[in-house]
Amino acid sequence: MSLTAKEKREYAFLLYKDGSFTQKMIAEKVGAAEKTISEWKQKDNWDAKVKSIKQTREENLMELHNQWAAINLVIRNEQKGVPNASQADIIKKLAASIRDLENEVGYTEAYQVLKKMMIHIQKMDHDKAKELIPFVDSFMQELLKYAV
Repeated sequence: MSLTAKEKREYAFLLYKDGSFTQKMIAEKVGAAEKTISEWKQKDNWDAKVKSIKQTREENLMELHNQWAAINLVIRNEQKGVPNASQADIIKKLAASIRDLENEVGYTEAYQVLKKMMIHIQKMDHDKAKELIPFVDSFMQELLKYAV
């Protein structure tokens, strides 16, 4: 299964964002020239993107829960526990956002889990880990196709 140029670029950024790979390693994994990876990194401003992604899913969940608690505090203290229509709508949207964040597993999370799994397998059986790498890479490429 071959990736399109766009998918290679996105996969390269995913690997770069992880921080565990050199540009040479990324180039080998995605099937691009090392110079191409450098160009993508500069043109797409990968370093700035990585900084902006620092807020984790857990931090987003905590912020949503804090917003929900703040609305509930206003409802409890100022409205005798009864939300108005606008507040009820906001609570409904917050609940949906929280549910989505708690249940959705994106390619970033899948990558992190698979990376930890491969490290674990490598400790147990180095040869087996090397044998599994093409399958893990293929799976990540497939996930990436659906994430675009």
